[in-house]
Amino acid sequence: MPEAKKSPISKYHIKMIHTFKNALKMADSTYLYYLFETFGVTSSKDLNFIQGEGFMLFLKDEAISAGVWNHVDPEEKKYQKLKGRPGYATPAQLAFIEDLWGQVSRAKPEVRAKALRTFLQNHAGISDLRFLKGIHARKVITALQAMKQQNGK
Repeated sequence: MPEAKKSPISKYHIKMIHTFKNALKMADSTYLYYLFETFGVTSSKDLNFIQGEGFMLFLKDEAISAGVWNHVDPEEKKYQKLKGRPGYATPAQLAFIEDLWGQVSRAKPEVRAKALRTFLQNHAGISDLRFLKGIHARKVITALQAMKQQNGK
């Protein structure tokens, strides 16, 4: 089984899943139905990392479509012009990667962006975050979270 599927859901994903659930005023029965029918679990804590990310993004899209969520993270806003590209990482994923990199990078702030590009070249074969495919985003996020866990951050 790929490493990303083994990684547990992050606390951030759990928090955001419940934030979007509440913004949507989703009944507990509907929420539990989605969890069970889609993933075979009865709690968001039982999702793996990829499932958690996908469910969170699904609920976020639902909240935006319903007009009950219009908050855009400042980092995510930076990537909004890259939204809607089929097969590519979402603005939320790009912002999340940049945030994780800021937490695990040992590079000085003035060279941190260059260090991220080197990391991306080594892990996803791309020269810049904007070229990241969705399938590689999961791999990069999993690697960064493993680094964060290993560093105890």
